[in-house]
Amino acid sequence: PPRGATSPPLPPPPPLVINEIHYNPADTQGADTDFEFIEIVNTGPDVVNLEGVSLEGVAFTFPAGATIAAGEHIVVAANAASYAGTYQTFQWASGELDDVGETLNLRDALGQLVDTVTYDDEAPWPTDPAGVGPSLSLSNPASDNSDPANWAASATPGGTPGAAN
Repeated sequence: PPRGATSPPLPPPPPLVINEIHYNPADTQGADTDFEFIEIVNTGPDVVNLEGVSLEGVAFTFPAGATIAAGEHIVVAANAASYAGTYQTFQWASGELDDVGETLNLRDALGQLVDTVTYDDEAPWPTDPAGVGPSLSLSNPASDNSDPANWAASATPGGTPGAAN
């Protein structure tokens, strides 16, 4: 903008939440590189355009035309074919989820931080998702997902990709 002018404020980030992380699938499920996933849920009342929204921790940016409906759960996976089904599934370009914990960032198309989770495989985080079978599941998408107390091991081995936890 010209000198003295102010830039218009950035729009608020979309209401997207990292809701489930399957960072260390059980050997009985298969190779981590085939079954790791991150689930994202739209907690808002409207469809969100995902074009340019990206994940950090793995390399992924949503393509043109990608959207997520209100209340919808979508999956971004190491191998999208492992989770193709009745829900939207995308495949990250490279990287893998760290089995001992890491920080995952979700950024909007303008680079604003939308959501972040720093998970771990040790207490106070639930420890069953560390290669035993369950995923790491947020108990309520409206809760603070930076608090380990709001996460649990999924009741279902392999998690609940594409569905409420």
